[in-house]
Amino acid sequence: MDFPILRPFILLAVLSGYPAGQTLQAQPENNNQPTPAAPVDEGTLNIEQTLPLFESLELPSREALLNGEKIDWIVLIGGKVIQTPAIYPRPDHQQWLLNKQKYMQDDRPTDAALLEEWLAKYHFYDYIFLTIDDKTAEEEFRLHTRYISEILYHEELCLRKTDTFLAAGDLLHAQELIAYVKRQEFLNNERRVKERLEPIEWPGLMDRERAFMAAEVRAALAESNPEKAFSIIRRRFDLDPKDPQHEKLLTATLELLASQCYEKYDYRRLRHYLVQTELLLPKLPAIKQWRDDLGRRADQSLKEAEQNYRNKQFRNASLLAQQAILIWPFSSQLLRQSQQFQEPYQILTVGVTRDESIETSLRHTIRDHQWFTIQRLATGYPRIESPFLESWIPEDLGLKIQIQFALQPRPHEARPSLNAIQFSQLLKQKTVLAPDASLDLFAQNITSVRVLSPALLEVELSQQTPHPLNLLAAVMRAYPGESQSLLQDQHFPLASPSTLPFESPGEHFVRVDFNPQKGARNVAEVHLREFELEEELLRSVLRDELLYLPETPHRYLNRLRSDQRFLTANYATPRVSSLAFRLEGQLAEHPELRLALFSMIDREQIAQELRQYTASTTSLTSITESICPSSSHARMATSYATSFDELAGRALYEIIRHKPGFPTAITFRVPPTRSGRFIAEIISKQWQKLGLTISIVHEDPSAEQIATDPSQAVDVELLEYVIAAPQFELPALLMQGKPFTVARLASLPTYLRSTLLDLEHAPTWESTDNALLRLQDQLVANSWWLPLVEQQRFATYRREVRGVPAIQIDPLSELDEWSLEPVVPQY
Repeated sequence: MDFPILRPFILLAVLSGYPAGQTLQAQPENNNQPTPAAPVDEGTLNIEQTLPLFESLELPSREALLNGEKIDWIVLIGGKVIQTPAIYPRPDHQQWLLNKQKYMQDDRPTDAALLEEWLAKYHFYDYIFLTIDDKTAEEEFRLHTRYISEILYHEELCLRKTDTFLAAGDLLHAQELIAYVKRQEFLNNERRVKERLEPIEWPGLMDRERAFMAAEVRAALAESNPEKAFSIIRRRFDLDPKDPQHEKLLTATLELLASQCYEKYDYRRLRHYLVQTELLLPKLPAIKQWRDDLGRRADQSLKEAEQNYRNKQFRNASLLAQQAILIWPFSSQLLRQSQQFQEPYQILTVGVTRDESIETSLRHTIRDHQWFTIQRLATGYPRIESPFLESWIPEDLGLKIQIQFALQPRPHEARPSLNAIQFSQLLKQKTVLAPDASLDLFAQNITSVRVLSPALLEVELSQQTPHPLNLLAAVMRAYPGESQSLLQDQHFPLASPSTLPFESPGEHFVRVDFNPQKGARNVAEVHLREFELEEELLRSVLRDELLYLPETPHRYLNRLRSDQRFLTANYATPRVSSLAFRLEGQLAEHPELRLALFSMIDREQIAQELRQYTASTTSLTSITESICPSSSHARMATSYATSFDELAGRALYEIIRHKPGFPTAITFRVPPTRSGRFIAEIISKQWQKLGLTISIVHEDPSAEQIATDPSQAVDVELLEYVIAAPQFELPALLMQGKPFTVARLASLPTYLRSTLLDLEHAPTWESTDNALLRLQDQLVANSWWLPLVEQQRFATYRREVRGVPAIQIDPLSELDEWSLEPVVPQY
């Protein structure tokens, strides 16, 4: 049942237990002088019904409290309630009246005439004045304070409604009402200051804010989200540090947090929140409780490491010792004791994103032996070396080479023994014993292979070569699917060790024939972890979970460089992205279409959008005019690169599209990398403007699929490559990693075939450079190849990683020589 408020009709005269005329009195129209009011007769008031009892009233709805008129409840002695528009001052109206009378006591006159006037003013403050509007006239009535039990201001009604929402678990509506009262408190105090009244905190508001905070924390804990609970407490702690609930709520939050951290072996997270809690309540007993527990767990882990070490379980001993430091890194004694268990079996943790271009080659680098590696670039020219060779000596003006083999590996090297006899057998299979039709490019330059001793091999050449080991590296290249047992021996093969419960998921590559008892103090295992997102990769690095990043996202370079725990190294060879049409594809007979497609590509737009996508800069991502990288001796800007001219491309396409056998669909192979997919999307949108159907694939279809449906054959591909020895790596790119046999060489256009033969027989670096420049010009001028952008590459590793080459060509170069110092978490 709804009860009326004092507007338009006020039911004041008939009050249970109060004679009419004694409770409310009408004020004269001229009430400038506070004179006593005459008693009011019941008949002078428009009485429709009696006032409601407090017990029969329900709190107003949330909508009425927030959006309706502000209504105060005046509760009379006896339980009757007067609902009136908001009175002022508030929320201390009765105290304000008493203060007014108190201030008048010092001015009480003794003269009878003045005393009567003073008493009239004094008793003026015995009343609360209420306005009645009955649509015909507006009158003021006054209510003596002695009849008032309490005043429930509109804001107090909001707070009591808040209590009901909190009890029902409706935090959203409770928060709305608390925020509303907070706003009204601010506005009320602004007015009080203007009227020279002291600002006042609204009674009960802080209690509701505390109750709301406690309810929020309990809800977050019920959701198993202790971080959210802690954030709520910390935010409230700055505003109300004396809240007695903080200790109890923080204790419950730490308890839930500890259980989650122990379950996930995430001790760093628990330590972090213990430090944060200490900043709030340094003497909280729970802080000491969990720190002591962490210390006990660390000691227990170290004891287990010692037991495993005695049982010659070196891997488990190393991991348990490392785990002890991760649990509690603040004990110097613990650090000293754990070091002796980690040194014999060192584990390098490496992190990559799942679609990273380096991912596939990285596994090959870790797993397989690198028989010939580029150790350095001298003015762009590769210097290839091999850990299996001690020396090589040119004779007969470089037409005969004597190669001395290192029969036994050095103590830190994880490789099998290789002698001249074994190597000669493999070399002969690819050169002098191979049929002429299957000879690869550069192979026919070797005319004789002789074993002089188990450690000495002699190789005769038909003509001079700029660098003999470069030639051997080109000839001994292992192509996909090719069986070469010795060359495919592994030094860190993929293994499945019995992992401990706290180990992170990933692939484990364990060094072959590793025996810690022989005094080895190098990396024994590589733990490769994949991450879906770059943000997850960065988070893991900053949490001391990764020691090496073979590829560092450009967006995080400055962040990692500013952290003293890490070192970033720029690779000597950047990554180049180029667009290449297949020499054997359906577009081989359509040079005008290739030109039209290249004309549609805006390389400046690609570079600019790629910089925005990777948060890079011009110095890190730039347009390239050469197929070879800027670090190479073969980087020569070609003047034949097709310029962006969309209008010309559209016009050319319209001229040639009516030719017989003209293709209307193109299969576009794209590397499954972030940058590759991003660039391909820009290119595809431009080509689709011509009306072509673009099918994007990430892998070459099988021969059976092509035989069934020739349209599935790849026509054009986006290449992302890193080459340091373009003399033989660029021809391999041209053939998509397949052997450059005589038949394939004969199928090429005459100008390309002639240039490749010149490259094969080039006797000096100068002639090699001339052949490479001519090869690039021919590919670009005939619209086979279009260089797009070049991106600098960076590796990041912890300072505790030792033996990393100062100049890096490939990731994990010289991994055999790497060693680790125990890593102590920073937090």
